[in-house]
Order: sequence, then C-alpha cells, then structure tokens
Amino acid sequence: MNGATVDDAGEDARDDGRAEREHAGARAAAEAWEALFRAQVTLMRRLQADDIWGDLSMREYDVLFTLSRCPDGLRMRDLNAYVLLSQPSLSRLVDRLEAAGLVRRVVVPDDARGTTVTSL
Repeated sequence: MNGATVDDAGEDARDDGRAEREHAGARAAAEAWEALFRAQVTLMRRLQADDIWGDLSMREYDVLFTLSRCPDGLRMRDLNAYVLLSQPSLSRLVDRLEAAGLVRRVVVPDDARGTTVTSL
C-alpha cells in the first residue's frame, strides 16, 4: 500500500461528497440568479412598453419616486445610492427635471459644495 489508511480513504470520500454538494449548490445559485435576472428583464421590458409614463422616462420617474419618499430631499450622492445611474447621468437627469419644474436643487447651508434635491 502507499501508506494510506482506511481512515484516509473515508476522509477522501467525505471530501469528494462535500465538493459535489458545494458544486451542486453553486450551480443552483447560478440558475436562481439567472432566473431572477431574466424575470427582471422581462418586467422592465413590459413596464417600458406600457403607455403609463406620460412625458417621463422610467429613470425620471424613479428619481421622482425616490424623492417623494424623502420630504426633506436628498443630497445628490445619497440620491445616487438609490438609483441605478452613474453620477454624471444622474446630474444631467436632475438638470432636466429641474428645467421642467419638477425638482429643486438647494445648496446645503453648512456645506457650499453639497446640493440637496427636493421634489416640488
């Protein structure tokens, strides 16, 4: 024999079983993630196709909805944490909403660099 004992063989079998279970668990997690992602894409396409947005885009609605839940407004960096946009894209979107009279930007009194966005 090669120096392996019966106990070593049993341990190897347990390790193989554990690896198989971990692999099966990872596969199940990947399949669940893919199913969730596909469901989200399907829902987003359906929502975009519906004629419910009027003159707003879904992203504009998302920002306005988020602000409606925060009566004191949000700093741009905090608003950015709630929406799935890059900071420059969010800034341009808020510019458009402000021009349309839907939001207002206010300089934070104790931080001249900070801006709070509030819905009107």
